[in-house]
Amino acid sequence: VEVEPEAYRLVSEFQNVAEPKSVNSGAIRAEIQVGYLPNIARLVAKYGGAATVVEPAEARQFVRAYALRALGHDSVESNQSADEE
Repeated sequence: VEVEPEAYRLVSEFQNVAEPKSVNSGAIRAEIQVGYLPNIARLVAKYGGAATVVEPAEARQFVRAYALRALGHDSVESNQSADEE
């Protein structure tokens, strides 16, 4: 994950796999261990744009689907849009 200062707490809630690294103006990138991958979507959404999942792609898909559902898009429509990109 890559987090801005207001989302540092997200990183502290998980076991770090590697030491967090500074990437730009206060943001850090950390590799965290998540027990149940679908949970990462709700946790990242809690911090808005201050937290971004960088890898793995499967985690990014969970976050994207969660955000689209929150915006009122159904999963079938979401999957079709992802296939078109």
